[in-house]
Amino acid sequence: MDETNTGIGFWQQELLGAKLPDERYRGNLTRMCFELQSKPEHSFSAACGPAIRKSAHRLFSNETGIDIQLGHREMTAKRCEGHELVLIVEDTTDLNYASHTNTEGLGNLGGTGDVKGLNMHSAMAMSTAGEPFGLIGQHIWAPVSSGRSKKLHEYPIEEKESYKWIRTKLWVNEWFKRHKGWAIVVGDREADFYEHFAWPREEPVELLVRARNLKRNILHEGQPMKIGKVPQATAPLGELTVEVGRQKGREPRTARLKVSAARIGCPPPNGKPGLVVEMTLVHAKEDGTQGKEEPIEWFLLTTLPVMGFDEACEIIGFYVLRWVIERFHYVLKQGMKVERLQFDNFTRLSHALEVCSMVAWHVLWAARVAKAHPEAGAAEYFDKTDIEILEKCTSKKINTTTDYVLALGRLSGFVRSKAQPLPGEKLLWQSIKLLNAMKAGYLLNQQNYGT
Repeated sequence: MDETNTGIGFWQQELLGAKLPDERYRGNLTRMCFELQSKPEHSFSAACGPAIRKSAHRLFSNETGIDIQLGHREMTAKRCEGHELVLIVEDTTDLNYASHTNTEGLGNLGGTGDVKGLNMHSAMAMSTAGEPFGLIGQHIWAPVSSGRSKKLHEYPIEEKESYKWIRTKLWVNEWFKRHKGWAIVVGDREADFYEHFAWPREEPVELLVRARNLKRNILHEGQPMKIGKVPQATAPLGELTVEVGRQKGREPRTARLKVSAARIGCPPPNGKPGLVVEMTLVHAKEDGTQGKEEPIEWFLLTTLPVMGFDEACEIIGFYVLRWVIERFHYVLKQGMKVERLQFDNFTRLSHALEVCSMVAWHVLWAARVAKAHPEAGAAEYFDKTDIEILEKCTSKKINTTTDYVLALGRLSGFVRSKAQPLPGEKLLWQSIKLLNAMKAGYLLNQQNYGT
């Protein structure tokens, strides 16, 4: 990345390919992204100011002739260059707009009182080391939770909500017209259904999902069997040690998992026509835990063949990285505060969400890059002026990405510990706000005094 990757120059490059109804919008769109990143936790209007807010209202009113994320997706593809294998992690999140009574076109999230809101499904490309390269696709829609006349099984797959997982495959198939390499699309238990596995995909595209229905009938060594019973008929390949992080009500711990793998066939359900899809089941189970901890057990389905213990562990590691898309949604909702966006209809609100999503990805990238490349040179990834300011603030030399992220976290009071060696996303978006305020004063001082 170039030296302006944390400044407005980054956004100028990132949005160069955006499809806009009028070229005059491009400058304000660039400024919009920069201001939203510089002032996380602010409202859209407070971050952008009245002039850009008015421009956003006009831009976001367009229903056709606009693709705000097109340039970002093109840059995502460029960032993937040189990586033979790329992971595509995907997930859906609800956006609650129950208090936005005057916003037209919202859907029904269900629940008590039929909560108004939107659904967002995002697919993000990332390296096997965990560096998020950017979004390859995003779909936002107003959900319908009731009022459909037919039973769910009577609808074609294209009219079901589960089609969102297949839509990602369409994005990936299109993306692979430009990418040289291969990809694994990683989904959670919602992605565990036959049509998803059987849908056509490009040759270098593989699937990895967590199994949901353990009572499903599959074929193992030519014999019908419940998928939940397969591990009992399979010899363990070995034991894998994993670090389980701290979560609400749970202390961090080291877990030992017994790992096995078996080739299985997934026939179409309920006697429907279709081919048996050949897959591999990778099973990881913790024998027991101390105290009240729930033992870990994963049933992972992949279209990849697994030849031994090392490959099985690699599959488990790839699935663990799916968690990054959940952190993306966390930044989007807790950092960008997108559930407080005040736009009066679906079209304007969805375009605003597209902009905020690009900014949320960039904040997430800053939080993840030191984990992915801890010893890489800071100047390769971050703005040189930012590095200089942080060195002055912390009185510490910044050589690596780890040095940079630690220095950035210290602006918001981060103290490194064994349990938390690097600052999290929340501390970093607060620190980015402070750093940008310092940078504005620093550059003004240079301009006035030439120092």
